[in-house]
Amino acid sequence: MPKYPLPNLAADRETLLTGLSPSRAMAFKSHYAQAYREHHRQFHDDLLGSQATLITTKKKAAAFGLFNTVIELGAPVEMHLEEELATLAAGPAP
Repeated sequence: MPKYPLPNLAADRETLLTGLSPSRAMAFKSHYAQAYREHHRQFHDDLLGSQATLITTKKKAAAFGLFNTVIELGAPVEMHLEEELATLAAGPAP
């Protein structure tokens, strides 16, 4: 099931196939284009949020790693998160 609810284009398609007229074809095309744009707009918005979260998490992991270098704070804490984050791909550009 898609993350975002998509309009029921299948019903529009069936209606179009049963009574193919230029006005119905244009209406379907317009409805489809609107649904397509909205889906990709939502995906793009979520991508920006996910990338911002990833960047923030990487900065926090780096800061935590710096705390491990301060001798006065005690023995370094074992941390694998920074290494795991470093292996992640940057992802697609928005």
